Amino acid sequence: TYQVAYNSLLQERRRALHARIVDTFERLHTDRLAEHVERLAHHALHGEVWEKAVGYLRQAGLRAMGRAANREAVTYLEQALEALGHIPEQRDITELAIDLRFDLRTALVPLADWERMQEHLRSAEVLATGLGDRRRLARVSIYMVIQSVLAQEYEEAVRFGQQALSIGQVLADLAIEVPANAYLGVAHDARGDHLAAVDTLQRNVALIPEELRYERFGQATSMASFSRSILSLALSDLGRFAEASQQAEESARIAEEAGLRYSMAFAWHALGVAHVGRGDFPRGRIVLERCVDLCRTYGLPVIMPAAMASLAVTLGHEGRPAEAIALSDEVARMGVSRRFHTERILVSLGATSVLADRADAEARAREALEASQRHGARASEAHGHHLLGVIAMHGDPVDAAIVDTRYRAALALAEQLGMRPLIAHCHLGLGTLYRRSAKPEPAREHLATAASMYRDMGMTYWLDACSG
Repeated sequence: TYQVAYNSLLQERRRALHARIVDTFERLHTDRLAEHVERLAHHALHGEVWEKAVGYLRQAGLRAMGRAANREAVTYLEQALEALGHIPEQRDITELAIDLRFDLRTALVPLADWERMQEHLRSAEVLATGLGDRRRLARVSIYMVIQSVLAQEYEEAVRFGQQALSIGQVLADLAIEVPANAYLGVAHDARGDHLAAVDTLQRNVALIPEELRYERFGQATSMASFSRSILSLALSDLGRFAEASQQAEESARIAEEAGLRYSMAFAWHALGVAHVGRGDFPRGRIVLERCVDLCRTYGLPVIMPAAMASLAVTLGHEGRPAEAIALSDEVARMGVSRRFHTERILVSLGATSVLADRADAEARAREALEASQRHGARASEAHGHHLLGVIAMHGDPVDAAIVDTRYRAALALAEQLGMRPLIAHCHLGLGTLYRRSAKPEPAREHLATAASMYRDMGMTYWLDACSG
């Protein structure tokens, strides 16, 4: 009945009624407008009260983003941008057009809609350049770090991050410095420079005041939580598992307190990786299963492939090959290009095939190695060499020269990058090779080194292999 009556009104009459509803709401609910922002946005838009429509639509979009309703947020923000086009151009309107594009880019991150994000960033950059607005140009650079990481252009990512950070430091603007540091840490970690990542992210954690630990600084996630999650991943690669777990647990606490599911997914993934890296597969599996369930339930495609790939490796270590392969194949079907941790995912897929003794193990390991070399992801390159060494060790007959070459290539890179767990695994592999090749002295040296490193890092799961 309502729809029939509404459709019978002339367009101008409808517009006038919507506009009057906005005025009435504002008059009757002066102190409670935030509770009615979605209804106000609807009526202001259809009443063609353009300035109010832009304001209310943006508020509705940010509110939807806050409860992780990102598709809804995108709809509101796109409507706000469209409404803004009806307002005559002037500097403050252009600034708002830039900021709305930043909001849209942030809303699109959990949806992994990289192409639309790129379009909005290009438009924002053109507008900010026209205004000569350094702060907004710095924000473009911040966002371009992630775009570059997703394109596996890690040198470019570092350049954008350093560029944004320099501007933020000159302007003494935390809203620029904090996300610039966070994403610069991501770029360092992606290319395997874990020491630089740890330094950058620890600095960022210290930079964020306690009262701003839930603050997003214009991003899709709490920067205090996100920085700790990426810091945890870098610490795990360096074998500093106690610190890694501590940072991931703190990241999860912040995310849970703030009610931020997207931040929680990153935190749980990092915590699962720390447990698995140390060899505590049952605890790692529980956390990673929780992470994957969260991603499936709320549609978080950015972190889901990495979490699923890590869980597949864990299941492989626990002797559950069928489940591991099923999960690994699901990740492969999803596609791993333009994902966070692309090379890490490829390494995990290769490791899962190795653990499950699958025929495609060598092909997957080579894919991980070649992608890592192509993109300059040195840590994953080291893991690729190690995987191929493990595969060669299972050959019949074993080509000792190939095994030795692969393990030593992995060892050389791991030593450059300070990746102590992988260094220990390479010594275990070499020791095992020499023991089988009847070379007892070098075998003892490598196995003793591996055992000592495993004890130091609390990686007791692998100690039996050093003495067996």
